[in-house]
Amino acid sequence: MKWRQLLFCTILTQVSIPAADYTDHRDQRFGVELNILWPLPPFSTYEIKFRGKVGSGIEGVVGYARQLWTYKGKRHNPGHMDSHALLLGTRSYLFGTNTSVEYTAWLCHDVFHHDNGQTYRGFSLNNEFYLGYSYYFPHSRVYVLPQVNASFWSYKSYSMPLNDLYVFDSFPKLSVGTDF
Repeated sequence: MKWRQLLFCTILTQVSIPAADYTDHRDQRFGVELNILWPLPPFSTYEIKFRGKVGSGIEGVVGYARQLWTYKGKRHNPGHMDSHALLLGTRSYLFGTNTSVEYTAWLCHDVFHHDNGQTYRGFSLNNEFYLGYSYYFPHSRVYVLPQVNASFWSYKSYSMPLNDLYVFDSFPKLSVGTDF
């Protein structure tokens, strides 16, 4: 918990710039953001993304995530997942505003402890689509990015009792970030 407070204080002390809308921030070359909603149960997902400008209103995204999910219910296999993921994606800002759409591929190595007592290991590809809006703090490079996501697995190198490929899930997401 203390590392989150330290990171938040560090971000708040960044050098100030005007912060009205996307036009004030479109020339930023790099940025970093941290998922602050999903580390909480039941999702227990830790995620950091680094952004870099690749074109007008378009950014490349690279990051790392660790998921420690516990699944219950009928749509997915019940059990506990420990997954490490390389994140690769792109984000586009719509119509010169802070509204963004994003696709991020989660290239994962999973260890899934199924409720049936079996452990499944292997690689998977999770596809994440996001719609969000960046709210910049006044006179700051710091922003809050609420997003809605839709995601599904399209590949798993291992087979489990329930085939949950192409089962769509949708969750809210909240990140805090800063531009450089």
